[in-house]
Amino acid sequence: MTPFGLDLAIRAARGERPGYAALAAAHGLRPPGQIAAVAALLEATMVEDAQAGRPFRAAILTAKGQGGLPARGFFAAARALSRDVGPDDGAEARAFVQAARDWWAGAVPDAPDALWALARYQALRPSLPDAAFPAAPRIAGGLRDLADDFDAFVLDAYGVLNRGDAPIPGAAAAVAALQARGRRVLVLTNGASQPPVVAQAKYAQWGFRFAPEDIVASRGLAAAALPAMMAAHPGSWAAIGPVGMTLADLPGDLAPLDARRLATAAGFVFLGAQAWTDAAQAALEDALDRRPRPVVCANPDLVAPLEGGFSREPGAFCHRLADRGHAVRFLGKPFAEAFAAVRARLPGIAPHRIAMVGDSPHTDILGGAAAGFATVLVTGHGLLRGADPAPVLAATGIVPDVLIPGP
Repeated sequence: MTPFGLDLAIRAARGERPGYAALAAAHGLRPPGQIAAVAALLEATMVEDAQAGRPFRAAILTAKGQGGLPARGFFAAARALSRDVGPDDGAEARAFVQAARDWWAGAVPDAPDALWALARYQALRPSLPDAAFPAAPRIAGGLRDLADDFDAFVLDAYGVLNRGDAPIPGAAAAVAALQARGRRVLVLTNGASQPPVVAQAKYAQWGFRFAPEDIVASRGLAAAALPAMMAAHPGSWAAIGPVGMTLADLPGDLAPLDARRLATAAGFVFLGAQAWTDAAQAALEDALDRRPRPVVCANPDLVAPLEGGFSREPGAFCHRLADRGHAVRFLGKPFAEAFAAVRARLPGIAPHRIAMVGDSPHTDILGGAAAGFATVLVTGHGLLRGADPAPVLAATGIVPDVLIPGP
């Protein structure tokens, strides 16, 4: 993940249409030869995108005299990478470019990756909390190295404790070491598909020892918020989540979404995206366009790390709804209610003595910093695994207090 490539992805996610000279200038390229230099950088991103099976982010470029399309070199490079684009200035080429631009600016890919997620998160920055950050992080080896620096540790789950259904090696031992030192350790997770008791049992199976009060889940935040929302919007509400999900721990008249409830529900609670499809999203968008109703997004994450990639999460779809002007209430990181719930469970501990530990700059680090917590970014197991974090910190401006490779 290069600084140029990440910047281009962020511009694509924002829907920008830069010219070649402007992009060259933004990256410090000067005449003579700046256009050739930027073209070479663009072609390198096209090779990366072809290898990843993504549409070309370079499609956002516009060249003089090309009617809003990239330069002819873009189409030559696309053909060399076995993409069928048709004649440079034909309808097929325009459709090819527009499809790539639309994908980067709003689609939720079937198989999202870290680059897409980081670019999309950064495009969403105006709707996320604001915070102040240090000039640079310090480097530590793991959580044990930080035991003397903080009185409490708040751990993200995915990317810190586990990847998908597998625990991260050494995580349980690191947590136990902190607990043995008398440090309070909480889990703050955006996982909302299952009741907290199920999550607690899962952690215990993996060797973690967390009491029920040690787990703060965005599902619980939704349970607390729903009574007032249901009173303001009376009627039966619909839940979106995995097939066979249990809703017994959630209040009010709430039932799984079906075709009838799509039209009749008083509101929607988005708990999980395991069974969600693009067709279902289009149907929900159409239903809300016809009859606006509130949506509770109980998991603001765009993606979650798995053993072999990333899953699509509710936040990716809920932000699309918000982009269309629909009323969406986001409950979970990086938003304030999640961190207020943590503070309530850590009375007497000053915010700067609490370390928020996570793998995602835009949820864990941004949200923790906005709450006044110290922040620790885990780079080796989640969103940034296999990537140099330096370009990400530079491009996003989200800088943790500490960087560690793993727990």
